[in-house]
Amino acid sequence: LRVRCPLVVTIHDLMDLVFPEYGSGAISRWLFKQMAVRVGRRADLVLADSQYSADDIARLLDLQRDKVEVLPIGLEERYKPVLDGVVLAQVQRNYAIDAPYIFYLGNFKPHKNVQALIEVYASLPETVRAEFQLVLGGREDRWRSERKAQAETLGLANRVRFIGQVEEGDMPALFSGAALFVFPSLYEGFGLPPLEAMACGTPVLCSERTSLPEVVGAAGVLFDPDNKEAWSQALSALLEDSAAREKMAENGLQRAQLFRADALCERQMQLLEKVGLERGC
Repeated sequence: LRVRCPLVVTIHDLMDLVFPEYGSGAISRWLFKQMAVRVGRRADLVLADSQYSADDIARLLDLQRDKVEVLPIGLEERYKPVLDGVVLAQVQRNYAIDAPYIFYLGNFKPHKNVQALIEVYASLPETVRAEFQLVLGGREDRWRSERKAQAETLGLANRVRFIGQVEEGDMPALFSGAALFVFPSLYEGFGLPPLEAMACGTPVLCSERTSLPEVVGAAGVLFDPDNKEAWSQALSALLEDSAAREKMAENGLQRAQLFRADALCERQMQLLEKVGLERGC
């Protein structure tokens, strides 16, 4: 708050303000907002990961919208298709995956909507569930046990795999090995997992909410997460149409090129230089 040089701050999202139930109480939330407002006002420029997030930040912190610039998150170079069958098989064995699979990666907070994903998976034709497992990757949190109990109640304990925390180095192989990546989230400041999946050549079925259409574009299939019947039909159709999935994979690879880190780093340098020049540095 007291630096004298030009200040550029990145705000990825304001999850604690959007979902106060995730925070640690009203006092902490109030303090967080006060600090965020002061930093936002003090900054010469605020960077946001998406257009949606930029609008959200300006609204929630009462900032001038033109003070918030969009700079998407850049992809790491390691996110690319893993084509070595031996590597794919080994990684899948490490996580006890023993069948073709639908993949989700993230946490299990309610806004991630994994509970709806499990319901939709349960509604798929039995022949589809018999062929494709649902693999859910993400570290243990207080909602994960609820999702696991839900799967067991629906009789899916043997078809829904909770593989826990995924090692960073295993992520490209887990994305690459999946028949489909599904991301049903209701709120994202950006949405990195669908982008990483596309970069690995995996077709993506994704919620149409908040920032996610900006990331996926026309390269994936977007769905209304509240319309579970339509979502189930889209999921079933894609799993039964390998040619459509191959086409989506190609489109996703092309789309992912727009988010390569080198181009985004260049854009960030341009923004920093602009702020410096405006402040006479």
